[in-house]
Amino acid sequence: MTRKEAISLIISKPNVKIRHRYFSEGEFVYTNGNGALKDEDGNYLPFDEFFDIRQGSYWENDWSVIE
Repeated sequence: MTRKEAISLIISKPNVKIRHRYFSEGEFVYTNGNGALKDEDGNYLPFDEFFDIRQGSYWENDWSVIE
């Protein structure tokens, strides 16, 4: 999915885990509706900051949901 689709999904469906193809094995982020993203290690990241630094052609596609 696209970056825009990933952002929309993670906002509309808290607890859905998403990843990008550039993430390492087992890496993902999700939100529990608190305005921050949580990674697989339990670290909270500011939502806007996370996506602000992941812009450009490399980050526009290849997002997916972890089942």
